[in-house]
Amino acid sequence: MARRKETLRSERRGRFDAYSIVYDRFNEELLKCDDPRAAMYAQSWIDTKAKFTAWLNDPKKEVRRSSLASGMEQGLRDTLIALESYPAPIRERLTKAFRRILMEEAPDFFTGDSAKLMRIVKRGRLRNESEYYLVRHRLDEIEGRETHRDETIVLVRLLDGFEAVGGPRG
Repeated sequence: MARRKETLRSERRGRFDAYSIVYDRFNEELLKCDDPRAAMYAQSWIDTKAKFTAWLNDPKKEVRRSSLASGMEQGLRDTLIALESYPAPIRERLTKAFRRILMEEAPDFFTGDSAKLMRIVKRGRLRNESEYYLVRHRLDEIEGRETHRDETIVLVRLLDGFEAVGGPRG
């Protein structure tokens, strides 16, 4: 029953709000580490959140929460890759905390990415920058691993095809 309540809670709020909560909660974990890199990572979210608030409160900026949420998604994907460079005890603790928080606040995050990737591969082409960055992220995760050689080839072709027609924007 508790899991059902969590899912309903996350479905009622938008991606921007859910991801903001993920970042806020994960920042608490980063600050507990007593690690300078973790503190810098936490500070970057604090700075980013202040910018987001300013942009959203400025009608001249015409920034939408959904646009910010797309960038936040990419940041969440990159978090696990960024944590790989931390010392093992800190990395393990932070990775576990990050996954737990993400599953509690945005339970469909990982399964949604997998489903999107399968649809993109089946279609055989990328339609937009969001798809480009999703594929790029997956490639970053698996590149150089022999067990993922075939998948790597498919993903590189998708990225090359998208770049050939002028995407993504720098």
